[in-house]
Amino acid sequence: MTSKRLGAAGAIWFLWSVALSTEPGALGQIKDPLADVTIYPVGEDGLGVPLFHVERFTSRDGEDYSAKFRGLRAAGIPEGTYDFVLKRPDSGGGVNITGRASLFEPSSLVVVPVSRSEVSRLSRDRIIQSRGFEIRGTLAHVPADTPPSEPLRVRLISLYGTGQFDLSVDASGEFRIHNALEGRYLLLAIRGDTVLGIRQISFDEDGRSADFVIDLSQAPSPILHVQASQR
Repeated sequence: MTSKRLGAAGAIWFLWSVALSTEPGALGQIKDPLADVTIYPVGEDGLGVPLFHVERFTSRDGEDYSAKFRGLRAAGIPEGTYDFVLKRPDSGGGVNITGRASLFEPSSLVVVPVSRSEVSRLSRDRIIQSRGFEIRGTLAHVPADTPPSEPLRVRLISLYGTGQFDLSVDASGEFRIHNALEGRYLLLAIRGDTVLGIRQISFDEDGRSADFVIDLSQAPSPILHVQASQR
């Protein structure tokens, strides 16, 4: 019995000595999973913006993986969080777009919103042109709220950008926009926690004031409740 215990102890000591003599990281080395990534710069009209390339794609420890990109696609990048710089040759020395990508799936699509002002460098001119600008919208056939408990408002959300803002609606159903918007937006008519209607709107780049009407006579689609199930 004693000899068996000594034999087992010797085997354990042998394995431990082998582990100590092995190069660090060689035994049971764990590599980070690799991911494929595609970066998609998209304009306010929903279309891809061409001519961009990846200038830098840097991990948290400072390693740059931009050399792995062929155009805007790369394969075999370790999973993790990266800061990137996209560059587009253009007048005025070029246009740089910065962002952050989290790669924790085997394949990741990173959508990068690009405004017209970032590409054309006309943001200051657009602000000056929008002074005195006005678009008047009207909500028609608003469902009755008896008694009125919550104010009616409109929320505009850029479909292919990051812009979002709220507008008050007066008693006649009218609201006013004082910025020269461009591209597609989702318009939500909201009262309290109820969405009365959703419409997709395209603001064309012509710089002219305009009026439009949103008909709320059709009831919105019911809320779809999604609940996670245990498996």
